[in-house]
Amino acid sequence: MRLIVVQVILIIGITLNIVMGAPQFGGKNHFLSGVCNPDDPLIYTDDTRIENSGPSTLNATLEINIDPPLPIKCIIAEDQMENGTGGVMTLNSGGMNHNWVFLDVQGQYGQGFHFKIFIYGFRPSALS
Repeated sequence: MRLIVVQVILIIGITLNIVMGAPQFGGKNHFLSGVCNPDDPLIYTDDTRIENSGPSTLNATLEINIDPPLPIKCIIAEDQMENGTGGVMTLNSGGMNHNWVFLDVQGQYGQGFHFKIFIYGFRPSALS
């Protein structure tokens, strides 16, 4: 079973330009935290878009709270901006094994950001 999970992670890592370390603008800036399995229940979804038409840089912290008792297993945020103009998302705190998460988003100069966020939880049988 462990080998299958590793293969899933590698497939996701290749499909999504996963952000690790310092922000790197110029391509899609998808974000992944945790290990997602196909049968994990989706416990939260959002389509977050902040527009910026001025000569400035937008940075934000997104606070997401999940009703207990469902702890977060993994978070996927898909960058929806075109031509490498999107922001970069990073984990601030919380996330895995918590029912809350703070996600930081750093935008590019003169650009906003747009992410589709999916949060998956542990299956109820795994909590017993």
